[in-house]
Amino acid sequence: MLVIVVLIKRFPPRFGGLIGYHTSIAEKNELTWNTAQWMYVRYSFIFMIPAAIIGAAGGIAGIVKNFDEDTCALICVGINTLQMVLLTASIILTEVGLHKRFDRNGNPK
Repeated sequence: MLVIVVLIKRFPPRFGGLIGYHTSIAEKNELTWNTAQWMYVRYSFIFMIPAAIIGAAGGIAGIVKNFDEDTCALICVGINTLQMVLLTASIILTEVGLHKRFDRNGNPK
């Protein structure tokens, strides 16, 4: 996920393109599109960098501590769940931010 976020930040998707943050409010006009891309990247960085660090720490701990297969699987499930929660949080915060800044037609409030 972090790689995708870095690519979106480095190469912002064009309005109406195939890649990018696509929701109904994000696709209203170019202003809402650019704002949605910026907000999603911002929130994703805030959440995904700690998630990546926790994921790496879990993998390293499994190797160093020589955990059995069941313990490693449980750690992976926990880390994946955490990452999904953080991804969902970044989407929710992006949508809330867009709805605070724009009306239903995509005009600034």
